[in-house]
Amino acid sequence: MRANRAGASNSQYLLRRTPDRSAAGHGAPGRLAVAAVRVRLAHAVAVADATLAGTTFNKARCLAAASDPALLATDLADWLVRKGMPFRHAHHAVGRLVALAEKSGVPLDKLSDAAALTADKEFTKGWREVFSLKRGFAARENTGMPGPKAVAREIARWKKSLR
Repeated sequence: MRANRAGASNSQYLLRRTPDRSAAGHGAPGRLAVAAVRVRLAHAVAVADATLAGTTFNKARCLAAASDPALLATDLADWLVRKGMPFRHAHHAVGRLVALAEKSGVPLDKLSDAAALTADKEFTKGWREVFSLKRGFAARENTGMPGPKAVAREIARWKKSLR
């Protein structure tokens, strides 16, 4: 769902973007604008339905693709920030660690502690704990984030809304 700063949904966004306003000129949407939004939304839903009809997912392959430790590099920067490092420094430290892993041909989470310490002295005990996909998703449970519970809430909300 597309949202603006105020949290407006797609339909609210489209409504504001529809030029047909009421005759009063107060910016309130007129009947034609509301109808136009409904038509646009119906077309978007029809396209999404046709696009996804018959789609299947290979869960094992999806999990394998999502398990690349490099995808959690930002989580590692966040871990350093929680330890008190400014984000701009954490970003550079993780960048050095990623470069070291790539140069060594080793996955990020398989670097030795000694190697990690050459990237930055803050890569102390516990830095590898960041590389858990389940932990990463669990950290993303706020509204608009891709955590499993947040996604399930959105799916339930849309199913109820579309009935």
